[in-house]
Amino acid sequence: MSREIELCTIQITKARTLPFSFTVIDTTVMTGNLAFAPTWAMVHGIKNKTLSEKAYQDQYYRMMQESQIALVKEWESLKQHKRIALACYCRAGLFCHRHLLKTIITEYLEKDDYEVFDNGEYEPS
Repeated sequence: MSREIELCTIQITKARTLPFSFTVIDTTVMTGNLAFAPTWAMVHGIKNKTLSEKAYQDQYYRMMQESQIALVKEWESLKQHKRIALACYCRAGLFCHRHLLKTIITEYLEKDDYEVFDNGEYEPS
């Protein structure tokens, strides 16, 4: 089994433009995989500016640490893919949990000696 994985982020409305070789993971609280999604309170807090980016980041990192323990199968399933696109509704260039998640997933995979390639934010040409 290959121990290399490519990661990118994408706005979910653009996901259909990805090459078929990418597995798209919906990370939204509304329709996504809850192993990787923030809470509604976090989403509303950041949108309404009642939650700072730092507080959001701290909460999200704690959530993902707990998720790795509680939802092991979801996290382990990441290793079955060669190319993963982390998707949510935020526009490119804005503060967004998908970028935090990319870092968290990279660290998670690197602990098991995977080589992770960061392909940045996918923008259709």
